[in-house]
Amino acid sequence: MANEAPHDFRDHEAHMKWQLDAASQRAKQVPLIPADLSGGSKPSYEASALGKFIENPFIPIGLIATTGCLIGIMSQTLKRNPAKAQLYMRGRCAAQFFTVCAVVGGAYFFGFRGAQVPGQPGQPHGI
Repeated sequence: MANEAPHDFRDHEAHMKWQLDAASQRAKQVPLIPADLSGGSKPSYEASALGKFIENPFIPIGLIATTGCLIGIMSQTLKRNPAKAQLYMRGRCAAQFFTVCAVVGGAYFFGFRGAQVPGQPGQPHGI
């Protein structure tokens, strides 16, 4: 029969050896990920937070400005000064707009500038 076990299951050592052999056969069937797709084994400089800051410094600057405005809103609200709190709210909107523009601009600039369709040098990716 095709579904018969290759050994007697009452023999524990033979059963465990058969399981190890089966697992090693399955491991041989799984293809390895190429190094260019996996990104390599060590983290690169560009993957670190400092590398990302150097790549596009406008995003962290916008985040810090937005956070500063939020802190200003809270402090002025606690001091019961609605006029200054309103100025901080407007500043927060401007800082968030700046940050979103930096994210979209960075994605456009770094995403389309480096990506090229094979066979068409210099052409941006078509999505």
